Amino acid sequence: MLCGEHAVLRGVEAIALPHPEFSLSLRYRGTLEPLRIEPELSRAPVLEILRERGVLPTGELDFSSTIPLGAGLGSSAALCVALARWFAPSAAEPEIIAAATELEHRFHGRSSGMDVAVIAAGRPVAFTRGEAPRPLSLSRLPRFTFHDTGLRASTRDCVERVQAFGSGRDGLMAQASVSARLGLEQYARGESRAGLDSVAAAMTWAHDCFLGWGLVPAEAAVIQRSLLDRGALATKLTGAGGGGFVVALWES
Repeated sequence: MLCGEHAVLRGVEAIALPHPEFSLSLRYRGTLEPLRIEPELSRAPVLEILRERGVLPTGELDFSSTIPLGAGLGSSAALCVALARWFAPSAAEPEIIAAATELEHRFHGRSSGMDVAVIAAGRPVAFTRGEAPRPLSLSRLPRFTFHDTGLRASTRDCVERVQAFGSGRDGLMAQASVSARLGLEQYARGESRAGLDSVAAAMTWAHDCFLGWGLVPAEAAVIQRSLLDRGALATKLTGAGGGGFVVALWES
């Protein structure tokens, strides 16, 4: 998620891009044996979802994921999209998004649906809660790098912390999302300098929101400072905050 975190729950536009280096896959093999779910970590939430849907098949259900858990990279949303596609393999994308969003509510409370939307689309999107995601036609992207803080935080806890602050920073995050979208579009058109400047400004404003919400741990701040000292144009946490990954923007 490039911009829009937390404020997206209150109707602010969010900008999100799929990460090409992380993925999740689901494999089901029908047998007459009681349902086996691997890895065991996925068993409890998946069983809850299956029971609520009145589905409890026999067989083997295997998940293979390279997405770090609790790192702000959409691990639970990816799981929910995979399950929604398994339940209804011929469903259209809007149906998959709706079903997967309902499933993700079990992980974070009321999910905005943004993570689900970008994962289902497999391409950059602009997302506003309650509306269909708007795919962004981008022929090329700026250079982003991702840096693990080594810290993990509960999305639900971060959401509750931000809710205590109210909507005071929503305007700044909305400004960041608009600047990010326009900057990405400029960059894709070949207006590299203007595009990078707009995206860098957007990331800086989004970072300021995270700071105001108290979601930037000292360890993450050290990593961000180091990246800026090495020439990064801007840095910010991605996801709910409190840890996870820092994303950095660089000259092409």
